[in-house]
Amino acid sequence: VLTVFVAPAAIPLERLREYLEDNLKNELERVPGVARVTLRGGREREIRVEAASLRLAAHGLGLSDLRARLKAANSAAPGGNLDEGRLSVPVKTAGEFRHVRDIGETILSGAPRRAPVRLRDVAEVKDTARECEAYVHLGGMEGVTLDIHKESGANTVAVCHAVRRALEYLERKEGAEARWRSRVLRDDGETVKRTVRNLVFDGILGVLLALAVLVLLLRDPVFPLLVGLALP
Repeated sequence: VLTVFVAPAAIPLERLREYLEDNLKNELERVPGVARVTLRGGREREIRVEAASLRLAAHGLGLSDLRARLKAANSAAPGGNLDEGRLSVPVKTAGEFRHVRDIGETILSGAPRRAPVRLRDVAEVKDTARECEAYVHLGGMEGVTLDIHKESGANTVAVCHAVRRALEYLERKEGAEARWRSRVLRDDGETVKRTVRNLVFDGILGVLLALAVLVLLLRDPVFPLLVGLALP
């Protein structure tokens, strides 16, 4: 029902899509009547690990070992429960990577009295962007479009109005250092309101023309006026 173009402001283009998925998308999906928000365009962040096969072989490792160590290092495992009186809270160990540099510090193998082999010793970690499948440009500026889909049965005009207000609030909340700027490209709510206005105008015009025809035919304005007053 609504298409919004979002351009980067105080954020690199390479980080715009990731930021929108983690922040703006979630905020808009909380708006009453919104079913989902889909993104098009932009550059998706991709962390690429390029391994040197000769270095891996020198340490007796293979790509399967590298994949298994990365998977194990980038996962959160349950740590049991913390009991306090009648309250029991599940505990989870945080093992996920928080920074790109942490990936290179992953230990792949180790032996007593020898320095451990870390991922940075056998591979290069690159913080890049995935190849774009679709580019979105407006006025010479590249950005991302958000397609707002409403829930079945929700009022189109009300949903579009609520989403617009949410966008305005979020931009004001960011202030002068806003990371993004938005512009509405398509608004089905405005289309519905324009259609209703046209129908009302056409209805009134039709009644006036009918009354005018009756006046001309009957040569008596009183009877057509009574007919006009009787119309709902």
